[in-house]
Amino acid sequence: MAEADARRAYGLGTNDIVFGLVGHLRPYKGLDELLDAFESVVAAPPDARRPRLLIAGTPAADPSIEALLARAGAHPDVVVDARRIPADELS
Repeated sequence: MAEADARRAYGLGTNDIVFGLVGHLRPYKGLDELLDAFESVVAAPPDARRPRLLIAGTPAADPSIEALLARAGAHPDVVVDARRIPADELS
């Protein structure tokens, strides 16, 4: 998938700054710290480019991951795709 197509599929603008975590979503990967850091970036004075966070991958069957994905999904600048991402969709 081309970058422009991926951005459209996830609702990301062409000028958005996109941070991403792609891969298996496991407790040891620091998703909570990533969300904390992203929230501090979003709280900073606005720039011409909108910061966005993409979290994509297969989640662990763990209550802590479920809670973190719910937290992430509630944030207006975070996009969550909780599934295995096929190789042809990675860009």
